[in-house]
Amino acid sequence: MIINEQNKSAVAINGAVLTLHQDIIIPRERARVFFQRGHVAGGINEFLPHCQLTVRNLQETPQTIHADTFTVTSVTGDVQKVVRSQAILLASTDEFKLADGGGGGDDESMETQVLNMALKSEKQPDVRYFVCGGAFDIPALARQPTLQDIRTATGSLASFETR
Repeated sequence: MIINEQNKSAVAINGAVLTLHQDIIIPRERARVFFQRGHVAGGINEFLPHCQLTVRNLQETPQTIHADTFTVTSVTGDVQKVVRSQAILLASTDEFKLADGGGGGDDESMETQVLNMALKSEKQPDVRYFVCGGAFDIPALARQPTLQDIRTATGSLASFETR
């Protein structure tokens, strides 16, 4: 399920259709290409919603994903976490040991919720997944991407339509 921000309804995405409106090049020795703010990107800003198309195999030459229609055959959710450790600053004239290994327990945790959508195309069976994530945020505020987030990430390069 995904949220449609326009009417705040939950929409099923199994069986949705991703239509790629133009050919997309995956750089050599890569297996994915990112979409953010309506553009193809080599990398992403994790603090903004984003999507990616992945293929099954790495190749030594660039790969082209041709304009095509892909059907979402299954969907799984995932949470990606990042923990930023703070450095510990100590001043002492005595020897001491840190019992907790130096972590301090005040590490900042960020996460994003991700939708992994398996794709099927008769013409391009090597195209494997359409993966979209919301913005990284503190765990209490992290959320899945909405239908609008996905459409904003892909812009005019692709359409994403639910049933």
